[in-house]
Order: sequence, then C-alpha cells, then structure tokens
Amino acid sequence: MKALLLHNPTAGREDHDRIELIARFEQAGYEPHYCSTKSDRFPELLDEPFDLLAVAGGDGTVRKVVTRLTHRATPLIVLPLGTANNVARSLGIPLDGFELPRPDEIGDCLERLDLGLGTFGKITTVLAEGIGMGALAATMDEKVGKGEKGEDKIVAARKIVARVISKAKPFKATLQIDDRTVEGKFLFVEALLHAFCGPALRLCPLADSGDGLLDIVLLEEERGEEMAAWVTSPENSDPPVRIERGKKVVFEWSEKPLLRIDDERAELPSSVKSVEMRVHGEPLQVVIPRSEVSGEEEKRQAVG
Repeated sequence: MKALLLHNPTAGREDHDRIELIARFEQAGYEPHYCSTKSDRFPELLDEPFDLLAVAGGDGTVRKVVTRLTHRATPLIVLPLGTANNVARSLGIPLDGFELPRPDEIGDCLERLDLGLGTFGKITTVLAEGIGMGALAATMDEKVGKGEKGEDKIVAARKIVARVISKAKPFKATLQIDDRTVEGKFLFVEALLHAFCGPALRLCPLADSGDGLLDIVLLEEERGEEMAAWVTSPENSDPPVRIERGKKVVFEWSEKPLLRIDDERAELPSSVKSVEMRVHGEPLQVVIPRSEVSGEEEKRQAVG
C-alpha cells in the first residue's frame, strides 16, 4: 500500500525525525513517500493516487493538509506531534504513541471527520476547526513565552485565555442556526467541528467530529468569571457554556467583534456584517489506531 507521509519537521514535539517516521511505516507494511510540509511540492502531491495519507504534525499541519484535499475517499491517519493536538484529541487518537495498523486492518478502524465551509462576504474558505467571535478570538493576539513547551505551554496558554475572558466585554449578536434564531449578549461565540479547541480545551464534551453537525458554543455574559476559573482546570468538569447544534450557522452583528477563522485572527471589511459556516461536502475517512499500551496488554494476555 502506497502511503504519502506529510511531515512538519518543526512541530511541537521533538521526538521524531524523517528517518524514524519512514522506518515506522515500512515496518508496518507500507511503501511511504515522504514530503515535508515546508516543501513547495507537498500541495501537488495531494492530487496523486496514494492509498493512504499520513499527516505527522500538530493542528496547524492537519489544517494545512486537509483543507487542500480533493480526494476525500483516501484514508487519512494523523500522527499527533504538536502541542494541543485538538483534532487528535477529539477523534480519540492516542497522544502517547500508538501502533500503526497494517494495510489489511485499515478498513476496520475508520471514523468520519467533517470539514466546514466559511463564507465572508464574497470570500469562501474550507475550514478544519471553526469560526469564533469575541474573547477566544482575542487570545490569538497573545503570545506564550518562547521557552514554554509541551504541557507547560498549554498551561501558560490557558492562563492567557482565563485572563482575557475575565476582562472581556460582552457583545450583542444574532445567530441563525438552521431554522431557529438565537440572540443575546455574549463574551464569545464559537462554531466548532470538534470537541477540543484552543489550548486543549474540551469546549464541546458531546461533540462528534463526523456527525455532520456544528457545535455552536455560547458564553453568556454573566458566566465570564465561572468560565475563566474553568479554563485553568478543565479536566474535572464541563464548561459553563450554552451549546446549540446545527448544520449551518449565520453570525450577524451591529458592532464588529474580534473574529478568528480556524487558527488565525481575521480582519473583515466594515461592509461585511455577517459570516456563515456550514458542514462542507463528504467527510474524510480517518484511521483511529490503538495505543501501544493496549497493544502490549493484549500481547501479555495472549502469552498468559
């Protein structure tokens, strides 16, 4: 089975290199074709007929690849080498190492992964994560110290999010979610494809990355302090937010709020008074491998 291995050599974790990745795929029974995502060649390789597409990197690398895909039927496997790894977390992909399935096992471990389509005036773009307005978009202007890595970087980023939320001012927004209207004052509004976003925050505990629906997360103005406290220790409870679901959402506003598109801050012309997001096209087919820990446990049980 021919596998296109797309690798970000500067992703958050440093325990990986080109030679090791190639060897790992060869040992599992694949014919890997390696290309760095820093190379100008990688977009054209996405149009070639490979049997498996492997993306080794963080969320930015995943977004860079999947939003360019034209062949959505080709199975995709994500090797999470970044810091937050929100897509991998949302799909249940092990972060601490996993066994690559053999080529004949691929069909037994596939899950769906939706993409989105955003419309901003006359511009449309494919989305891998979502659209956000308000406080979470504002945190994208803040930078974590260069010395922070791994879990320390996540903790530092969460502190920034908590601080920004605690100081955020509410904005008035109207949302058209499928055939219903939601209005109010919010500290942030997020339309998401996955359960996790930002610094590994599980904003949508019940989200399914392949169910064909968006999760629209609303932080109401009176719950700002509660949310700021939750952000610094999100593992023990669900976030104090309101969640709506739908296939399509239109954001409308009178005073333009801060806006993010996937993992980038966006500046729209003053003439644009609304943005739209919907689930886009057929879902991707993502390989969900089992962890190395579970594999070793099965071997021990078989021996015993």
